[in-house]
Amino acid sequence: MIDEVWEVSFSERKRIASVLSFLRRCECPYIGRPVVRMYGEGNLQKDMKEEAWASPLLILLSYPLSERHITLHRFLQTEEGRRREVKLSLAYQLVQAVSFLHACGVSHQFLSSDVVLVEVEPEPTIRVIHFCGSTTSSDCSGSYICVRNYRPPEVVLQLSGISRRRWTAGRWVVYCLRYTPAPPPSHWKSRPATFGRSLSGNN
Repeated sequence: MIDEVWEVSFSERKRIASVLSFLRRCECPYIGRPVVRMYGEGNLQKDMKEEAWASPLLILLSYPLSERHITLHRFLQTEEGRRREVKLSLAYQLVQAVSFLHACGVSHQFLSSDVVLVEVEPEPTIRVIHFCGSTTSSDCSGSYICVRNYRPPEVVLQLSGISRRRWTAGRWVVYCLRYTPAPPPSHWKSRPATFGRSLSGNN
């Protein structure tokens, strides 16, 4: 198990509940589905004027982990993880994961190789985890996207040799993140080769 603790203010309870509900129902194969293991109420402090929460609500989440899972950071240091075709496949999966989140009104604020797992077998498949930076609208009807610390997949995956058509690739990624609706399950692994040609500058 990989554990993650969320500190939630009293006013954010509904928003966080909607994020958790979404993540637990998520059908995207590239999104980690957390298990809520513990929920700790904050301490209620009363004064003369109003009731206030002296401490935040604490939620302990866990992501199931097996021997087949390692962090993307560690995977990129392995012989298989250094292969360009493997990196391109993972980059495409990462774009699909973030695109799915954004289409559903949830964003991942801090995206790095330390918050992405790789299931090594039967073939390398990512799982985005650690959603303490997730944001969504209060009723899940719209997006509130924080991309201040967002790192493009080609940066996270240390892909090189993409300078010739960097702008084209960048536009493709932005389009995927902002405008592409979540595809059906049959589409999840359909176009990593096209994505690779876009990054490398080949048509």
